[in-house]
Amino acid sequence: MKNQMRAALETGISWRGLIYGNLAVVIVAALVSVFVAPYRYTAQAVLMPSIDEGTVVLLGGTATPQGGLSTVIAAGGMLTTPSDIYYDLLNSRSVRESLIVRLNLDKRYKAKTMDDALLILERHLSTRIVPSGMIILEYTDSDPKLTTQALDSLIDIVDAFNQRLIVTKGTKMRAFLEKRLAELDDSIRKVEDSLSRFQSAHKTTGLPEEVSGIISAYSQMKAQLISKKYLLESMLQYAQPNHPDVIALKRDIASLESQLARMEKGGSGGFGAGFGVAFDSLPDVMIELARLQRELEVQGAVYEVLTEEYEKAKLMEKRDAPTIQIVDPPRIPQRRVWPRRTIFIVAAALGAILLSFCMAIYAEGAERLAAMEDNPVSRFIRTVANDIAFWRRIRK
Repeated sequence: MKNQMRAALETGISWRGLIYGNLAVVIVAALVSVFVAPYRYTAQAVLMPSIDEGTVVLLGGTATPQGGLSTVIAAGGMLTTPSDIYYDLLNSRSVRESLIVRLNLDKRYKAKTMDDALLILERHLSTRIVPSGMIILEYTDSDPKLTTQALDSLIDIVDAFNQRLIVTKGTKMRAFLEKRLAELDDSIRKVEDSLSRFQSAHKTTGLPEEVSGIISAYSQMKAQLISKKYLLESMLQYAQPNHPDVIALKRDIASLESQLARMEKGGSGGFGAGFGVAFDSLPDVMIELARLQRELEVQGAVYEVLTEEYEKAKLMEKRDAPTIQIVDPPRIPQRRVWPRRTIFIVAAALGAILLSFCMAIYAEGAERLAAMEDNPVSRFIRTVANDIAFWRRIRK
């Protein structure tokens, strides 16, 4: 091993002129390349999606009578995070095409088609999600001002897209709830009229305290059941029936239906003071009065929740707040990211030295081979020459 290293050093010393020459040429070429090559700058922005009603709408959520739009995230298990949604939007074709058109990047890239421009943009723009859920955007270009302008435009395009989506869904939701509230309002008036006529006809003023407690508890539970069914319907629009959250929600609905059935039938399985009284064990007049009172309270509870959601939908329809929180706004970069002169020159110098040593070892080996009186190369050449001469004599 030592002998081989000594031989390599001796070879390097013997051929130091070659090494010096190659090193000088490579360093000069590297310096020229570094100063001639266009500088590259990278601007960076850090985003944090806002988590509110508007974000839930982007996740595919809808209003729920139990806990509003935010219930979809809490009960639905957040099937998709806001960061995932915004990441997909930032990488979507429509958003990137809008960026290219706004900044005329197709002309800057000298792209013949939009597909070519998108491929080039892919090399300039990068997006990634960090474990904290924040999104990091980076844009690289030879123009430092363009890097910042591109990120600002991209954020603005995505925010405008989100605004349109939220406003559109808010408008649809408001129209739906408006119609449902009108139907409920009409239904409540009819029940109130029926209850008033019934009380006048039968000279009744109200239910016994025990039955009123049952009606109140039943109405609350019935409203909760309607809320969960509404939530299930909205979840099935973006989740599979075998999803764990869907299965859990179905289990809750079945449990509520079972409890409501026990309340209606009564018996020893009641829950709470007075709950052992069955509806069907009451007098006929009391049963009808209880039914009307129960229907009125259930519809009133649903109306109250839908009214709250209706107001939220109206706010969404007029929403103009930003949907993206900018943690670190893009700034014009002051330092280039390419070329890195020191690394480039050192790598070129090391490569030149290695190449020079290889050339020196090869040259010295060739000299030694040529110095041999009966070296393999000479024998090969003589053999080929003799064969050629032999075939020439045969042809003559």
